[in-house]
Amino acid sequence: MKRREQQGVALVITLILLAVITIVVVAFLAVSQRNRGLTTNATDQANAKFMADAAVERAQAEVAARMLAQPDLGQVQMLVSTNYTRWSGFNPGAPAAQRLLNVSYTLTPLDDPNLPNPAAGPIYDPTLGAPLGYNELMTVLTNLYFNPRPPVFVRTNPSPIFNPEFRFYLDLNRNGRFEPTGRQLVVDNNLNAVPGPGGAPLRLDLVGDPEWIGVLENPDAPHSATNRFIGRYAYLVVPEGLTLDLNAVHNYAKGTGGNPAMPFDFFLRNEGVGTWEINLAAFLTGLNTNAWPGPQQTGNGAVDYRYNGDFPLAANTGLAFEDAVSLLRNRYRANAALATTARFDNLLSYESLYGNTAARWVETNRVDEYANGPAQLNEALAATENPNDPATFAWSGAPNPNRFLSLDELFDAGKVPQQFIARLENITRSNGTYNSGTYYRLASQLG
Repeated sequence: MKRREQQGVALVITLILLAVITIVVVAFLAVSQRNRGLTTNATDQANAKFMADAAVERAQAEVAARMLAQPDLGQVQMLVSTNYTRWSGFNPGAPAAQRLLNVSYTLTPLDDPNLPNPAAGPIYDPTLGAPLGYNELMTVLTNLYFNPRPPVFVRTNPSPIFNPEFRFYLDLNRNGRFEPTGRQLVVDNNLNAVPGPGGAPLRLDLVGDPEWIGVLENPDAPHSATNRFIGRYAYLVVPEGLTLDLNAVHNYAKGTGGNPAMPFDFFLRNEGVGTWEINLAAFLTGLNTNAWPGPQQTGNGAVDYRYNGDFPLAANTGLAFEDAVSLLRNRYRANAALATTARFDNLLSYESLYGNTAARWVETNRVDEYANGPAQLNEALAATENPNDPATFAWSGAPNPNRFLSLDELFDAGKVPQQFIARLENITRSNGTYNSGTYYRLASQLG
């Protein structure tokens, strides 16, 4: 009987040890899996940082090269990353010595020979020309070396017959098609060539979508099965001195002490003493008059640009002013629905920012810091401010409660109204060069 009890105790102890060992093994596997996940995330983050650093260095080198290549520094405009592509298309019979320059994804020339004045320069349009066959594509893959375009194809259609998407560019304007960079033929919305001086088709050097540049594992050799792409980057560079600050332009100065609920556009420009007196609606109208018609352009007062500077209490009207004040509402802390409940008085007053002494000086210095009038009609400053700048009221020059951190937020329905997003998307999806290039003209002038 005693021996049986000892055997029972030994069995219980054995089971307990097995349970402890099982728990330890499971815990070890869980910790190992977690550590493996953390290592993978850390590796991905490090690779992403290296790609971002490579993009910055590459962009700085291109800016420096352009500055050295021309004496006028003001000629350095917005630029984007581009791949090397042979203008005249892939040549299957090119000699081996020229293979690194024989990179293209079409077989035929990219310029239309039926257009007059072909000597004006080639047109980079990858939609022209027959696509490469399998053998030609395999050859091109071994020629990728100068600003190489990584072959990233994504299957976007689940059916057996599908057209894989070649993601070689960054679609910042979100119109679903590629806008090339370089000398291009200018066309209207019906794809007819726009005549230039002398009647010849107009060609311009335009900036389009940034293109992905691949980073090879061994950058001193072309792409091959043993020299893979380990990452890619794209960049867009805009000289800061050429841009307006979306967070610092426009105002609601007519609402000072009056109507802070912002139902309409109450922008006013007087002496131009601060960036808040820059007219964002005028910028939109200058950007594209098809989306934001100018003064009396259509004869429709509801959509045409109308600035009521002579009547300080009257609202400004037109699509451009509607969209300008809608962006201002987000800066002044609008609600998620972007109704007119955003309030101008969410801004701090001049007195709150700089104290009582500075506020009293602002009210009597004959400079209209609040941009609320009276109108400055000549070079001489008014003898007195009438009415005085109300330094205890919300000030248009105060820091905004909300800020736009990226131009991508112009497509964010939680920050800008859907009507503005739809207007911007529709105009950039047009066929015409003027309309489709709207977003990149905006990016070159607004930061």
